[in-house]
Amino acid sequence: MSTVNLNPYLQGSYWRQALTEALSGSIHDWIFIFKACLAVMASGWIAFRLELDAPGTAMLTCAIVINPKSGLVLAKSFYRIIGTLIGSLVAVCLVASFPQQRELLLGGISLWLGLCAGGAALLRNFKSYGFVLAGYTTAIVIIPVVDNPLGIFDSAVMRTITVLLGILVTAVVTDAILPQGLSKILRNSIFKQFTGFFTFVQNSLPNNLKRLDLEQAHFHFGRQAVEIENLLSSAVFEDTHIRAASPHIRQLNQRLMRVSSTYCMLLILMDRLQRANTEVHGAVAQLFTSVSWISSQVDLAAAPVIRANTPLFLLKSTRIQLKARAVQLRKRLNQGSQQLEFDAGAELIMRFVDDLETYTNAYTGFINPNNSPIPLNPEETTFIHGDDWLGAVLAAALSTGAILVGSLFWILTAWPSGGGMVVIAGVLCALMASSVPNLKKALGLLWIAWIIGNLLAFLCTFLVLSHMDGFTLLTAGMIPFLIPIFYLYTRPSLASLGAFIALSFLLLVEPAFTQNFDVPQYINQAIALLLGLGLVNVAFILFTNASESDFFYRRLIYKLRSEVVRACYKPLQNAHYRLESATHDRCRQAILYTGENTRAAQHFLAWALSVHEVGRIIIELRTNQQQISKYLQQRLNRVITAIATLYETPKSRYLLHAQRIVASTLRMANSAHVSNIAQYLYLLHLALTDQDSVLASYLPKHTSKAAKEITHAG
Repeated sequence: MSTVNLNPYLQGSYWRQALTEALSGSIHDWIFIFKACLAVMASGWIAFRLELDAPGTAMLTCAIVINPKSGLVLAKSFYRIIGTLIGSLVAVCLVASFPQQRELLLGGISLWLGLCAGGAALLRNFKSYGFVLAGYTTAIVIIPVVDNPLGIFDSAVMRTITVLLGILVTAVVTDAILPQGLSKILRNSIFKQFTGFFTFVQNSLPNNLKRLDLEQAHFHFGRQAVEIENLLSSAVFEDTHIRAASPHIRQLNQRLMRVSSTYCMLLILMDRLQRANTEVHGAVAQLFTSVSWISSQVDLAAAPVIRANTPLFLLKSTRIQLKARAVQLRKRLNQGSQQLEFDAGAELIMRFVDDLETYTNAYTGFINPNNSPIPLNPEETTFIHGDDWLGAVLAAALSTGAILVGSLFWILTAWPSGGGMVVIAGVLCALMASSVPNLKKALGLLWIAWIIGNLLAFLCTFLVLSHMDGFTLLTAGMIPFLIPIFYLYTRPSLASLGAFIALSFLLLVEPAFTQNFDVPQYINQAIALLLGLGLVNVAFILFTNASESDFFYRRLIYKLRSEVVRACYKPLQNAHYRLESATHDRCRQAILYTGENTRAAQHFLAWALSVHEVGRIIIELRTNQQQISKYLQQRLNRVITAIATLYETPKSRYLLHAQRIVASTLRMANSAHVSNIAQYLYLLHLALTDQDSVLASYLPKHTSKAAKEITHAG
């Protein structure tokens, strides 16, 4: 029988080495834990010294605002201040309006909280958090003085002071002691974005990607753009250079979305031509090799400046050569449909080269702004999110209902802790509304957090703090409980759980700050927290069921397709950038609802690729519409109307009608030698007749008459 040698484990050097490796591997995490504990206890000490009524509120504010990245702390603090001030002001106004009518006052709180929950569900990032704060601050300010309306002003002022104290202490601690900024993460993300796109171009040449891979790549670059936009919204609070460069970063982001969409359209066209097995494919492929050659010359391991200058120089030097090469290749083809197909492919290749140059130029200007200033285009500096009004209305209605039910229960039972239950329900409703895409996960975390937070608070209150006297011993007693909680903050997958545990723990342990160790009162508070949690779960389980229903998913698809309808009818100003940013944002929302590798997600991404392709073609057609005859303009308007009808309500008859109207209009444009219109009409025809497209399910099994007509158009 073999024996295990335990000698190494018994030596002190082994454990010292293991401890050193553990500490060095997560030194930033331990620095954050130290800063978090320091901020919480320092805010509590200052609140005690100032004799504020609720030092626990200042400590809880620190626990909520604290983050390993100082930029996120400053951004969250900014919106928390705004939300607290607005919530306190609304609280004063509500009490002034209904000083003696408790039922109307609670109804007003419910409506206000519902509106704020709807706003939190509608907006993104910390703007959503501002609505969260504005909602539950009103409940926190009013509930303690609901039977004493004259105390509302003192309650509002005390709430504002303690929150501002917690924010100030947290901001000073995180920004003064070894700050961990977002600016470096943002810059690295932009560098990786550039490298990732060129890697994708290199790996996709020759055109060997399946449609599913192309849809995933299209979503990947859109998600990167949304993530950089989210990082930028927080990084501007900590770095003046990032704040000054934010318009340029947004412009760079828009250009990435544009060039990636153009490249995806180009790959789709090459695939369609290859499946058609025509001479045109060979001619376009020869022109396409120039793209392969340019991307292959980029050294992705080189320094950022060198990495960007290489393709920029090559793109500028080969544009003229590409045009000359296109003229030569075109002459070898038969006049009519072949030259039209080639012109469409050549135009798309030239568009990709132009978009790639503008993106590379913007990237070069970002990494070296002094030598390469980027001319700003105001239209490119706005990222437009896709709004979800139905989700916001549903979140508002359910939040209002939950608070009304809790208030009614409080009134009917006259339970002393009923006010606390309403406050907790208000806080959690607002937080859940801002977590709509991850509701199931968030609701599950609430229960786990309540159990862990309740257990930790009980142990801390009755087994530790009951034997402590003075702030120094209070700190010594709480630190062992705060360390594991804040350790969860350093793990991205557990950060939300840590925040909910901190909320539960500090709410339940607060009475011990004033040497109040009443077990029945503690149990009442724990039950109030539990019932508030139950109310929120009941309300938002209904929301979760609604969001996972077939109706809600079909509505997400409809909202995505509506971007094509918008491209057909809305003003052209900023149309390209709205299509890119809003569609990518909707994709991100949908994937959060459906999961990334589900059949529903794949179906949604297929629609997203179709929306991008057709939407861009429509915008180009409308842009060039003024350059053609009035009769052709009327025909083009019929095309646009047919496309809008098809994407608003996809049906076989609408698809066949769109194919026919595109076919006849294409023949007219080709006969009138309006090449720019004819090229995009041809691309539109290919999109409508592609057997691999998401529209294929609406195509008849036999080849449509329109498709046959197009083949011989000319």
